[in-house]
Amino acid sequence: SNSENLISRDVVSHLEVVTKENKKKHLPVRDFAASEGLTVHPWPPDVAKGRFDVGVVVSFGHLIPESLIDVFPWGILNVHGSLLPKYRGAAPIPHTILNGDPITGVTIMAIRPHEFDVGDILLQEKCRVPEDATTLGLGSVLASLGADLLLRSLADLPFYMLHRVPQPTSGASKVIDEKRVQSTFVSGFAAPKPTASDAVLDWSAPVASIYRRFLAFHELFPLSTTWDDRPVKVLEMIPWRCPSGGEPPGGDPSAPPGTIRYLRKEKVLTVKCGDGWIRANRLAVQGHKPVGGPDFYNGYLSRRPRHLWTFRSQYKS
Repeated sequence: SNSENLISRDVVSHLEVVTKENKKKHLPVRDFAASEGLTVHPWPPDVAKGRFDVGVVVSFGHLIPESLIDVFPWGILNVHGSLLPKYRGAAPIPHTILNGDPITGVTIMAIRPHEFDVGDILLQEKCRVPEDATTLGLGSVLASLGADLLLRSLADLPFYMLHRVPQPTSGASKVIDEKRVQSTFVSGFAAPKPTASDAVLDWSAPVASIYRRFLAFHELFPLSTTWDDRPVKVLEMIPWRCPSGGEPPGGDPSAPPGTIRYLRKEKVLTVKCGDGWIRANRLAVQGHKPVGGPDFYNGYLSRRPRHLWTFRSQYKS
């Protein structure tokens, strides 16, 4: 690979690692560094000026003080998982999926003090977002691309620093999700770190939007709704695609969003969304183990009149 070729050119002669301290939590970067015999520094690091040529940060989440940037003759580079200036902030990858972008990429930029993700661009490369990509899946693709781009930039760092360009003044994302308008505006980030409220299902949204929310957030937070005033986690879902098109058997185009229908023949649980139906393949009512559609029907739906078969959104705007 490109990375192996660049490593064989001795691009990096010495490497040490900085991670946030958390003795109880599993920290993959810290654990990998230890397994490779690399020196690990807690944050903030106490590093002598000029000891290292350049610093690199990836998904770090801390503003880097100017005094630390100045320790490195070539400054500090950031590997960011979007085509900046789009998706500035802590979580570009889930917001890329939530927005349904067909193209994304990686940006290598020079860190600027006091602000996130606004520094000059050294390198940028696009890639296609795989169909039905999840946050972790797309993250893996971008991690590989980002590693290659980082090593390319380090191999010819004087050239790329000389030819770096400011980020465009237009094209920065302002609103990714209508539910987060206020918090996005206040934080100043286009792609803020997700919270559990991002995983609350609004059944009035279109099928495609709900499915993108599942792909973007289910690996971070289980998607949630309520049944009979009890919290329910929706652990697996996929759009209903009727072979002949149209409504699923027993479906009603006028049914309100959140309406549940169980297809006995297909053994499929479907839920009405704003413009169609989505399959809920695995669910967990609070205090109970996850079950598939048939068991949810037998354990819950079959004990209620059909007109009460409804999931309710808990999101409050």
